[in-house]
Amino acid sequence: MKRLFLSSLALMTACGGQQLTESASDPHATWQLQSDAENITQFAIGEKSIWVSSSLGIGHFDRQTGAYQREPGFEISGRIGIALDQSNQPWLALPQGLLSYQKDEWQPFKQGLLGRGVTAVAPKSDGIYAALRGGGLGFIRDNRFYLQSYRYTVNQMTADGSSLWLATEGMGAVELKDGVATEFTTGQGLCDNRILQVAAKGDKVVALCKDQQTLAIRISGLWYRYRLTHLDGPITQVAPYQNGYLLQINGRMWKLDPGGQPLPPESKDPFFEPQAQSTIGMPAFHTKSFSGRKAIYPHIQSVAASLRNALSGNGSLSAITIKRSELSPGLPENAPLFTLSTFDWPESVGDDFGAWDLDAAGNPWVSLPYRGLVDVSGGQTYTTRSLAPLYERARIALGPDDLPVVATQTTELLMLTPDGWTKRQVSPALDRKISAVQTDKMGNLWAAGTQLIPAQEDGQATYMLELYKAPKGQPFSQVASLPLPAFDGPPIFDNPTILKNGDFLFPAFWLLGDQRRGAGIIFVDASLTKLEHWTNNLFGDDTPSDTPTLPDETVNGILQTDQAIFIATNGGLARMTGREIHVYGENDFFESEEILSMAIDLKNRLWVGTPEGLGVFKDGRWKGAKNEKLISNISGLFIDPEGYIYVGNSEGLLRSNGNRWKTIIAPGKINLSDIRSFARQKDGTLWMLTPQGLVRTSQFK
Repeated sequence: MKRLFLSSLALMTACGGQQLTESASDPHATWQLQSDAENITQFAIGEKSIWVSSSLGIGHFDRQTGAYQREPGFEISGRIGIALDQSNQPWLALPQGLLSYQKDEWQPFKQGLLGRGVTAVAPKSDGIYAALRGGGLGFIRDNRFYLQSYRYTVNQMTADGSSLWLATEGMGAVELKDGVATEFTTGQGLCDNRILQVAAKGDKVVALCKDQQTLAIRISGLWYRYRLTHLDGPITQVAPYQNGYLLQINGRMWKLDPGGQPLPPESKDPFFEPQAQSTIGMPAFHTKSFSGRKAIYPHIQSVAASLRNALSGNGSLSAITIKRSELSPGLPENAPLFTLSTFDWPESVGDDFGAWDLDAAGNPWVSLPYRGLVDVSGGQTYTTRSLAPLYERARIALGPDDLPVVATQTTELLMLTPDGWTKRQVSPALDRKISAVQTDKMGNLWAAGTQLIPAQEDGQATYMLELYKAPKGQPFSQVASLPLPAFDGPPIFDNPTILKNGDFLFPAFWLLGDQRRGAGIIFVDASLTKLEHWTNNLFGDDTPSDTPTLPDETVNGILQTDQAIFIATNGGLARMTGREIHVYGENDFFESEEILSMAIDLKNRLWVGTPEGLGVFKDGRWKGAKNEKLISNISGLFIDPEGYIYVGNSEGLLRSNGNRWKTIIAPGKINLSDIRSFARQKDGTLWMLTPQGLVRTSQFK
């Protein structure tokens, strides 16, 4: 297992857009790392903090301030276990082992674990219980792991007061309480010996069976089986809630409440059909559907809990001693009935939700895609207002409302709203890949993507460039579909530069696996009827003679000034006037021909970033920076309307008024050596897209 001794990352965001100050070289610098809240898959709720697991790793919210802190260094794939102990400290169950959080650092826990992976973790007053990968259960006490038994392969476990409930693979539901392990299997009324989940709250216990259609509910010490058929999908989660139970079925929420009226078996309703006889000879019935609500009828078999095995003095489970009790058949008229009805979250949550769980008081919490975590009962939202780079060529644009928008390589855009990040659909076609977005001077939002046209019998597959337009406040509509030239792989585009005459220039690339290769520029005229492919034309193909020729097909940026269009490429700086291109490179005393970034200042000077450092270009002359902090890879360069120059590199984020340079964000807290994109709002908020995530700053003083 990779060793993780990670110090806490002091990058915080706050609920409601509140800014938090981060100490740096500039005491006035206020900035935030917009870390991932795209898909919170799990969370654990403590008295003081809420720990969450998302697609980018682990973080936690302070319940009092709403501040969010992300823990760096995690690359998590798949589901993990996360739990808080009695001291409100988190424990993580990973396929590689167990991590504990001690003194603000993650520590691999090894004492007695013998390198075993952990599938689930749960805290109790007498220690931390861990289920081992491949089978086995034990607990941690006094900083050491003690194995209790190899008997149980645990799918999930939950603590409720003095009880620990296990959902096992083959041994049913197991309750550990006061040194006694009680097993409940099909012989005691359970639906199956393979249990996916057990949820408990006081005297209410419910088990979800392997078929994901049947529940076993414990009522007054007896187990009753309820098979929910005629539903539109499997049951994926269940929990006791109020006087009944909450269920998630195919992405929708349902409420199972006590009560209901049975209907006679001879009913002709097709949804009310007798099942085969149960094991004790009593009929059981399917679901009855009426008026959008469903009355649920139980399997008529219930028995008392009977299997117990004692804990020996050395902490290992003894052999199971089976004591059988008499079966206690429940007659149809005596079996508890339940009514199943749809359950709607409050309007603040809506239908688009992710993970959900109940806190110690039984109140529901829900994660919202791109919006954070909501305390449904209290109404408070915990959000990172977040975004991380979705793919290598992701770029920021500002939408008509002066808020960031990013393409996703799917049919949707990610947009920041006052309520956090949200998704906006561009195309209803699921095979479209939107990779570029930009706003024109009229406030229209443009998006561009590709459509693959499969090869015909005697032809080749082709790609179409599709353009979509959304006037302010209106949905997107497709306005053009133009055939693209042949690429050596699937094409992808950077955000376009929209020229003053309305023409579009798209930096183009093609994909080779996970790698990208430069493909020049795609030009689309303002009428959206003409498409050209600008390349370096090394092979002298049949490109029209008036098509501009680039020095290299990897284009890192396009900038229009009053006099010319500048194109940053890996083969030099191209200056285009009309259709003519002049190339500047090492023969013109440039430090490098690889131009990574560029920006124009108030004195009409062109600043250029290269792997060898920063320079300024004017009247055909190049002047390299003398400051030693600027003689390094400069991929991030930006000049704001006040004329301040911003540079990101291994020294952090630097700013200059054209003469003196000052460190704004010191290195170490966040890697700014690969800033992929800048954007600045009218209020002075500066956005930077980095491999770590989206960084938002306040206006610096």
